[in-house]
Amino acid sequence: MIGIPGEKWGEAVIAHLVLVPGGRATGEAITDFVADRLAGFKKPKRIVFVDELAKTPYGKVDKKAIRAPYWEGRDRFVG
Repeated sequence: MIGIPGEKWGEAVIAHLVLVPGGRATGEAITDFVADRLAGFKKPKRIVFVDELAKTPYGKVDKKAIRAPYWEGRDRFVG
């Protein structure tokens, strides 16, 4: 999950997810799953399904790279 620009609080939470091969899910199913497992401010406002996540040279998820396109052209960037 990452923070992107949001109107109300300055940031909104979204989730980028990679499905396992042959896996199927909907954004609604994911939202329903986390509904009683996460606090309201932690729940993603949007679910984005991707083929793969950007990784650092050390193999960790590169949240900065995933976040960058959402913050382009903004005065403020959360890195």
